[in-house]
Amino acid sequence: MVQKTIVASFLLLPLLVSGGCGKSLSALDQLAASGSIQEDNPVKAHLQVEIDAPPAKVWAVLINVSSWPKWQPRIESVTVTGPLANGKRFSWKTGGTNSHSQVQLFEPEHRLG
Repeated sequence: MVQKTIVASFLLLPLLVSGGCGKSLSALDQLAASGSIQEDNPVKAHLQVEIDAPPAKVWAVLINVSSWPKWQPRIESVTVTGPLANGKRFSWKTGGTNSHSQVQLFEPEHRLG
């Protein structure tokens, strides 16, 4: 089986924006669209897992935003209309906090930001 890496960085974007990082939302959108992060941000997180499944199957689960609460215990709810794509907006709740996100990077079976 050929291994691929799928990168999903959009979950941290609302935390970085609400955390007062100093960058404008426009600047953060540009970083997300290029698959980058704000390197000088005081709070960063990195998570990497190896999943024994074909990339297409992992991608299908990842982009099914409505199902996130089923496999991400800290996500309480998600609201989205239609499939994910560049520019798609969705809302989600974690730890009692409502977050609003927008997809800036959508490369099927490879990167989501």
